[in-house]
Amino acid sequence: MFYFDAEKQSTGTYATVWSVEQDKNGFVKGRITTSEKDKEGNYTNSSWFVTFGKNISEKALTLAPSTRILMDKFSIKNPSKKRDDGSFVNYLGVNIYHFSIIEGNSTGNASTGSGFPKPEPPINKIKEKDVPTSPAEDAPLPFDI
Repeated sequence: MFYFDAEKQSTGTYATVWSVEQDKNGFVKGRITTSEKDKEGNYTNSSWFVTFGKNISEKALTLAPSTRILMDKFSIKNPSKKRDDGSFVNYLGVNIYHFSIIEGNSTGNASTGSGFPKPEPPINKIKEKDVPTSPAEDAPLPFDI
């Protein structure tokens, strides 16, 4: 499991919310996308099914499609479960524990953040003009391809 906390890592991850609903068991689930820029300047988009934490479930239910958010506390896990036939299956899960709504929302790609200002909990609103639409062209990637 990976756990991300902006208070400790100094930044969050930007996403676009596409749907949010409460399931029959009372959990608030949603669909989001994130993107990152490769060395050639092309964006790679990723779609995620997410579960919102209990303490932010009411706030999450107010999110409209195309709303941009900054996720500053979340976890990603991929546990294995043994099937009856002895084989294993993995279930990827993303849980969001805190997010900020970005003011002046617009439809489009969300970008993963690096070095962006840390939000002020619990409900920080960030103005759209303060959020870059894409990483800097000449910024080095944090990994080798």
